[in-house]
Amino acid sequence: MVIQIIMLGITIPIVAILTDAFLKYQKYKLQQSELKAEDKALVERLLKENGELRKRMENLEMIASDPDMIKIDGIGNKEMQKQIEALSAEIKKLKNKN
Repeated sequence: MVIQIIMLGITIPIVAILTDAFLKYQKYKLQQSELKAEDKALVERLLKENGELRKRMENLEMIASDPDMIKIDGIGNKEMQKQIEALSAEIKKLKNKN
C-alpha cells in the first residue's frame, strides 16, 4: 500500500509535467501555422508586385516581338536593333526561369 501511494505521488507530477509540455507544444504549433496580420500584408504586397512585374514582362515581350520593331534594321538604326535583340534574349532567359 505504501509503495502504491509513493508510485501515485510520483506519477501524478510526471503526468502533469508531460501534459503541460504537450499543451505548450500544441499552442506553439498553432501559433507558427497562423499568419500574422503583417505577414498577410507582406504576402499580398508581394503577390501584387509579382502581378505587376508579369504585366511589364508581357509588354516587353510584345514590344520585342512586334514585326515593326524587328524591321528597324531597314531604317538603318542597327544600334537600336541590337538593344531589341538583347532585350529579347533577356526576356527569353527570364521566361525559361519561370
